[in-house]
Amino acid sequence: MVDHDPDDLACLLDWVYYNDVMARFSLRHWIGKDPMIMTTPPSVLPEASHSAPSTSGILGRLSEIYESVPEDMTATEASSDRREYLKILDWRIRSTPKANAMDEAFELTTLIYLNRIASPFLDQALKTQQRIDKAFAVMSQLHSCEWQFPMFILGCEARTDHQRAIILDLISRTDSTVALRSFKNVKLLLEAIWVQDDLVDGQARDLSYWSRLSFTMSRCDHLPCFA
Repeated sequence: MVDHDPDDLACLLDWVYYNDVMARFSLRHWIGKDPMIMTTPPSVLPEASHSAPSTSGILGRLSEIYESVPEDMTATEASSDRREYLKILDWRIRSTPKANAMDEAFELTTLIYLNRIASPFLDQALKTQQRIDKAFAVMSQLHSCEWQFPMFILGCEARTDHQRAIILDLISRTDSTVALRSFKNVKLLLEAIWVQDDLVDGQARDLSYWSRLSFTMSRCDHLPCFA
């Protein structure tokens, strides 16, 4: 009988959970050509462990976003119950423990994603812009960013050359870290979104945030990977 180190098993479970949450994000917005890929895969529930990374809490909140906002709700009537639940979820995200600047960036971009896709229910335009500005300030100081989700979500908010340079510089610094996955696909997706934004100029706001992400990600032949 082979003995398994509890820490090794916990790390494996954390890795599985992280990949599950990221795959579900991709499947929410990718209209794929492969009929064998489920559009709504079963979720993997996290198990608490002392060796879990500090991002495990925010991953749980991100998973809750998937459940509370399952589709484009731009034209959906905003019920009071849904508004209150999303406000509570916003608070829970902000209350998630953070251990470092990377955790803060993950929290800020998760809040940005929630407020963008739930804009019919959360009227927090000023707070969202403040979080965007803070996220750019935080990420500009990072030596690298091992998580692709925060980079992608914040990159979608980059309107100026300076903001885009912050994202591209961070991608370049991160790619120089041999142990991490290449950010090539994230960079290509962001460049496509930036071209779209520049072409339509101020009319970009006519396209819902959900549709904006889905249109860009669905141009990929294969499911985009953010893990």
